[in-house]
Amino acid sequence: MMTGSSHTIDWEQRRYEMAKDFLAALLTNESVVREVATNRNTGGAVSAAVAFADKMIVALHG
Repeated sequence: MMTGSSHTIDWEQRRYEMAKDFLAALLTNESVVREVATNRNTGGAVSAAVAFADKMIVALHG
């Protein structure tokens, strides 16, 4: 909860932080790790993490 009115949220920074956290969470899933290791392609997991972050930003910021 914000207590001061002078605080401005840097939404791009929040998006980065959320995407990073979502990616870390996705990589705790064995099937995601297996897919990344097998195909040597992190694009799907990264895209999903960014999509989750974008949805969260929309929900929080409107």
